Amino acid sequence: MKNKFPSSLVFIALVATLLLSGCDSVGFGPRAPKCDDPNALKLTANLIRSNSPLGDFGIGAWEPLKDHSLTSTEMILNQGFDKEIGKSSCVASFVFTNPSKEPTTETCKWVSRTEYELQYDTKGQLVSTIPKVESVACVKFTQEEVTSFTANPTDPERQFDLGYKY
Repeated sequence: MKNKFPSSLVFIALVATLLLSGCDSVGFGPRAPKCDDPNALKLTANLIRSNSPLGDFGIGAWEPLKDHSLTSTEMILNQGFDKEIGKSSCVASFVFTNPSKEPTTETCKWVSRTEYELQYDTKGQLVSTIPKVESVACVKFTQEEVTSFTANPTDPERQFDLGYKY
């Protein structure tokens, strides 16, 4: 019995040490947020919405998309993260629509393919995002999308289908 008690204490001390140190020494340390982290996408979408030059109006034209919501985000590339500098590099397509207006074939879905960095602290908590905001292009609704939505706009399945198409 005497031999088992000290080894149990050693095991408990080792586990406690690993937990307190963040388990970095065995690869279980804090993880950086991923490119598809909902908070990262929301932060990045807000920055795009307020700082995007819109491509259709020529170089240098700016118009905030304040009344547009992030409809969907298609992840294109997650380049990974560098623990030393606390950054993750990502590329994604962001799609914005105005939910207060019924779509027509003349209505735009605003799309931005944006490269952005996630910045996080040493505990792996998201601190901010830094997008390299490019032009936002106008993509017109198709007649099929308009028909699908206007046939029964309050039907959750139709709304889901329309959102999925974006």
